[in-house]
Amino acid sequence: MVHQRRPAPVHDLLLPCAVVVLSVAVYSSIDDATPSALALYVLVLAGATGLMVAMHKKSPLDKVPNAPPKERKEDPLLKWERPAREECPVCLLPLPIDDTKEKGDACYYNCCGSNICNGCMYDQIRVSYEDAMQRGDVKSAKPPTTCPFCRDDGSTTVHNTLQREMTLAKAGRHRAIWRVGGYYLDGRHGLQQSDQEAMKWFRRAAEAGSAGAANAISLCYMNGDILPRDRKKALEYAQKAADLGRVFSFGMVGQLLLQEKDLDGAFLSYRKGAICGLSDAHTFDVLREAFKLGCITKDEYAMTLRENQKSVNETKSDSREAWKRMKGHMPSPREHG
Repeated sequence: MVHQRRPAPVHDLLLPCAVVVLSVAVYSSIDDATPSALALYVLVLAGATGLMVAMHKKSPLDKVPNAPPKERKEDPLLKWERPAREECPVCLLPLPIDDTKEKGDACYYNCCGSNICNGCMYDQIRVSYEDAMQRGDVKSAKPPTTCPFCRDDGSTTVHNTLQREMTLAKAGRHRAIWRVGGYYLDGRHGLQQSDQEAMKWFRRAAEAGSAGAANAISLCYMNGDILPRDRKKALEYAQKAADLGRVFSFGMVGQLLLQEKDLDGAFLSYRKGAICGLSDAHTFDVLREAFKLGCITKDEYAMTLRENQKSVNETKSDSREAWKRMKGHMPSPREHG
């Protein structure tokens, strides 16, 4: 496997050189410096500059130094097993990769500590309203705050958020432990803001198996705002989060390994993320550049793209697609807390 950058082909340099020569010829032909001649000269130079800039556009790997050639007999990810993904407890399909509140692809219910996909929530609201309309009493439909898993109606959940989360945390539910840490970090639900307490809860959640908490700790080490900046610790917790199933963390691991000049590890991590369904533009840009540079083979690149599409399709369902189409027109689910 060759990691050295390929030199620019000769034909890539011919056009800029020709444009520069043409601009010099135009300039030498200007005798009286007429406005039209000057304008032509400026346009030619601008075109030459634009072409040269476009041809030397930065790639995600521009800061990565050359590495010695390395051969391998088979794809190291050929027998790699993807980490287990969290499933919706109702439809038992893997949750969408981005289950954050901002994206709204899933909703957390602290009545039972379940993370429900919006497809199941959509089905509950649709069936409830259809049944109520058949009975001729729309008001009897279940409110959209009802948990699709344990059927709690959410009437007291919003006001007792901290109490519910503490109960789940005492039972060892790592997502609840992580969320309590978030409340300390933001100073919400009656808790006094404390970075120290937040990190204490985050570490406890990570030890209990929370990929989100491990990812949060990695970001803290990476940014150096709450914890001392430590790239080694950031890498350790990002890898832990990835191994626990947080797909976005594979991209963080890849970025950190690129900074450490570990090309093999970085490209493997980006490929793992893509195989698990990570489909952001940066990941595909890195993989594309790695393939162009000869850092991953054609078979490895093709296999990564196939598995990526397979993982994306595993999270799709008719109900989830219907929710996406109806988003903005459906009643709001329960507040995440």
